[in-house]
Amino acid sequence: MGVCMSCMGESPPAARPPSAQPEAAKRPAKAREAPPAAAATDDVQVSVPAEPVAPAARPKLAAVPAAEATAVMALAAGLVGETCWPAGGGAPEGGDPEATHVTVPGSGVGIVIGRGGATIKELQSRLVARISIGQPDHDSDTRGVDIKHDTSIATELAAAVEVLLLAGEKGGACECRALVRLGRGSGHDDEEIAAGLALVTAASSGSLHLPGHAGVPYLLSARLDACAVSGPLAGLRRASVLRLAAGSLAAMAAALASLRAALPAGACASVLAVTSCRPGRVGGLIGSRGSTVRSIREASGGHVLVDCIPAGAGADVAATLVWCDPARRSDVASLVSGAVADAAELATASLPDDATQAARAAVRAGKTQAAADPAAASAATGGDTAVIMFRPDLSAAEAERRLRLVLAPVSLAAERVDVAVYGLTDDRVRDALLSAHRGGAAVRVLVDGEQARAPGADAAWLAERGVLVREAPGEADGRLFHHKVILADGRVLVTGSMNLTRHASTANWENMVVTSHPASVASFQAEFDRLWAAAGDGGDLMAPPPDTGAALVTAGPSAGSAGIVGAESVFFPCGPAGIERLCSYVGSASSSLRVAALTITSDRVREELKRRLDAGVDVRVLADASKAGASGSDLAWLSEQGVPVRVPPPGDDDSSLFHHKVRNAQRSDGTAGPPPCRAARDPAPPHAEHARTAAPPAPQFLVVDDAVTLTGSFNLTASAAERNFESIIAMAGPRIAADFATEFDELWGAAKAL
Repeated sequence: MGVCMSCMGESPPAARPPSAQPEAAKRPAKAREAPPAAAATDDVQVSVPAEPVAPAARPKLAAVPAAEATAVMALAAGLVGETCWPAGGGAPEGGDPEATHVTVPGSGVGIVIGRGGATIKELQSRLVARISIGQPDHDSDTRGVDIKHDTSIATELAAAVEVLLLAGEKGGACECRALVRLGRGSGHDDEEIAAGLALVTAASSGSLHLPGHAGVPYLLSARLDACAVSGPLAGLRRASVLRLAAGSLAAMAAALASLRAALPAGACASVLAVTSCRPGRVGGLIGSRGSTVRSIREASGGHVLVDCIPAGAGADVAATLVWCDPARRSDVASLVSGAVADAAELATASLPDDATQAARAAVRAGKTQAAADPAAASAATGGDTAVIMFRPDLSAAEAERRLRLVLAPVSLAAERVDVAVYGLTDDRVRDALLSAHRGGAAVRVLVDGEQARAPGADAAWLAERGVLVREAPGEADGRLFHHKVILADGRVLVTGSMNLTRHASTANWENMVVTSHPASVASFQAEFDRLWAAAGDGGDLMAPPPDTGAALVTAGPSAGSAGIVGAESVFFPCGPAGIERLCSYVGSASSSLRVAALTITSDRVREELKRRLDAGVDVRVLADASKAGASGSDLAWLSEQGVPVRVPPPGDDDSSLFHHKVRNAQRSDGTAGPPPCRAARDPAPPHAEHARTAAPPAPQFLVVDDAVTLTGSFNLTASAAERNFESIIAMAGPRIAADFATEFDELWGAAKAL
């Protein structure tokens, strides 16, 4: 098989086995991403002081207004969300978007790691969780720690508590922050979100404090954000992000232990015991040269922090935290009471029962309301389709954020993920697919055979870890498998121009569409299933041809719709009917026609463009500069005929491609195991397109009369129409057309004439 003329400009990583390829070697240095702005109405929150303040000056958490509490209840039920999903934009501070994240002081990192990494290795082995420590914060002496378990948030919280208490042994009286992703498909999503809601409301009402000492609060602030519950993702699993701030590591540990205790039965394997005494008696707990605290640690088999939580206004207690196995609790209590006579009895940190029960009732009520009024979600979230654009001039943080939006369906899928793609070399995509697989979703990947064996490709790496991977059919005939498709749970389709490579999302002009439009999802799913079967045991390579006599999709009377009014999918190769259907849409333009393409070599397309120009239609073409003089290119001919043709300015990277085109996603029910990626095949026969020199990809799409948009993997070339596996989605909808037209007009204004 040859190389895609529009994609081969993406330089692959240095040759080495994918499984041994470190991510750091494949990705450029990333700029630090600022935390996203908080939602104005869809969360419950109290302000975090801009600077740490003395304990006596800390304000009480404000009570949650009824209107905001109602908004969170609806949010937790998946009724409303942000139009820019997922709310909060994923993980701030550069954390893993699928992990629990806490901050610790730099001085405490060494004890968390241990001599030669012994401590952190023991934690990871015992809790079966992955723990990674980030780089130092340039603005403060803090480090971020990501803790990830494939299925159990309770395990992540347990590990987070231990990390916080370990770091606290070197001084934990510093402000600490945490982010917990709730509802990631553990099977207890509703209970997890309810626990987070209970923590927020309890903290805001002042009912969350150390047992017996209301003047010693756990938290400075608490907020629950919606995550990917709106727009095209509304039908997928619900998720929320819990954001917490505390005045010390031990206080945060108490809050996270409380949250863990509120999770479904069986979540607690250990107890966070809290005791307190008058400040003057603290020495008794410490003992001579620390002998007493050491004996308590040995008896508890866990961690002990003394005088570790800054007291609230007017409080005259010193708090001690002990993380221990429940079976050892009585022994620890005896040691503590023996050391300090007036110490309070050990008590488990937990959420108030009334707050927990109220939150669970709110989530149940929200689900009932959602079932009774399913239209509420779409009315509040701005349609069934989102458009995501990539450019070389995006900051690293913004490009990362947009990629997270593309991958959100993978992260939120509970049952199935299907991927059909030409190139897969981005470790961020690879890791998202593996996480979905380990989280219980059936993941199937269909990839171009030659690209699957290219240096840096991740297909074999995924197959080795149990993901179902097949090489696409047709390589022996010199066909390119050029699809760009993701399907999630049979509900969401992702398609557009972008290959799943780091270069594509950071250095190219690309577009991706994420939609839950039922007909579009169903058509791509059916084509994926057909191709999956053909890759397994052979079958017809030709896609079903479109009905050239059927009416074209139009916006019709629903001009105000925010999503797709009507859609049609066309898959290649399907014979001459495919290119004829495409040209029918081109020929339907009556006022304006915007064309963004890598190049044009199809005589049938160029003739239709010329006819539209002669009919008085405002025809404009954006194309890649390097393709204008290539053999077979029709760009110069179109310019000579009077069609305005422009090329975008070069990106910072000489390999940047003007690559806008289609990415399609399809879903499937079967789970039959694929043959392993083959190590070698017979050389593919040469083909004219394959031999052409690659250049930067372009944003491949057409906007007809500001009402209908066509995008996909399809290049406007004869080879794409006749030989390759490609797709086009035609979407009628003024808002979608406006998104693409705005991108086109901005690029057109900065472009220069051919």
